[in-house]
Amino acid sequence: MKNLFVFFFLFGSVCAQAQPPNLLQERMQQRKAEIEQAKREIITTRINLKPEQEKNFWEVYDKYTLERISLRKQITRLRRMGFSMAATDAELEKSFDDLIALRQKEVDADKNYKTLLLKIINIRQLSELHRLEHEYFKRVLEIVRDRQPNRPPPPHKRNDDGGGDDD
Repeated sequence: MKNLFVFFFLFGSVCAQAQPPNLLQERMQQRKAEIEQAKREIITTRINLKPEQEKNFWEVYDKYTLERISLRKQITRLRRMGFSMAATDAELEKSFDDLIALRQKEVDADKNYKTLLLKIINIRQLSELHRLEHEYFKRVLEIVRDRQPNRPPPPHKRNDDGGGDDD
């Protein structure tokens, strides 16, 4: 699976560098669609989605994905714009309240879609889906990070026990 993602990102970046703007946009959309299709195929295969589950699963999953993307964009926008040191104390407090409300919406969406998905797939399939999504996003972040040469290395990861360094 990692090789597939690497291929799509590298191939897309090579093609993107030699294209005029409109063609570049078109190529990027095409690559995005190809990556999404590959992701769908991987999910379908890895969670052993049965043909009778597919239609309902993808309807619910696609809505869930769009809702998560929308919430993540709102959170990102708020973090970029809402926590300026030039803001008043009241504005900063409102930004924190808004952030907490958006994060709560994320949790509520997770709960709602868990319930909806469990009507279509079983808990083991849902667990594998969760693991695949985490693996997918982790790999995408690694690829993006690798394509930015002047970016500092990621912060030190915590140990499995939840503590800090063993030093």
